[in-house]
Amino acid sequence: RVRGRRGRGPAPTRVPHGMTDQPWTSVAVLTDSGQVEGFRCGRESVDAWLHERAIGARSLVRTRLYLGDDERPIAFAATTTAVINVAEGTNAQRAGSRDGSSVGFLLAQMGVQEEESRRGVGGAVIKDVMASAARAYAEVPFPLFVVDAADESLVPYYERMGLRPLADGLRLATPMRAILRALG
Repeated sequence: RVRGRRGRGPAPTRVPHGMTDQPWTSVAVLTDSGQVEGFRCGRESVDAWLHERAIGARSLVRTRLYLGDDERPIAFAATTTAVINVAEGTNAQRAGSRDGSSVGFLLAQMGVQEEESRRGVGGAVIKDVMASAARAYAEVPFPLFVVDAADESLVPYYERMGLRPLADGLRLATPMRAILRALG
């Protein structure tokens, strides 16, 4: 296994300065718990998942770290694919479902460093995750983009992005075709 930068995982992908309006300077995949040392988003369940379970979930979930100028994470997003129960979803969410379930690209966990909150970082991360979903869709099409909200207070935030709650209310989804249209 190739490691770089004193045990902190492989070197991050660099985003050329001035080439983007993204609030991060590079992106790395989580490979070592030391990469997230000191990161706190302020939501206990999300922080606990990142620090206690993310490394163990690497075979199932891809966790990307969005790094600031000091190469410390300002945000993270964990994605995977999942079979989603859409039996009680909207017509658009159920499109293509044969048995009340559908496959989706799932944003399972996401967090923004507390001092970076309310600066547009979360929205930029979600747009980046949507772009990742679009790239995956180009190779293996799937019907839905799905987000698991950490709690009820985040549901309106995701609804403003066009996602609609499924039966349990904390899982929201939108058809991939809507994501592709939004990305142009």
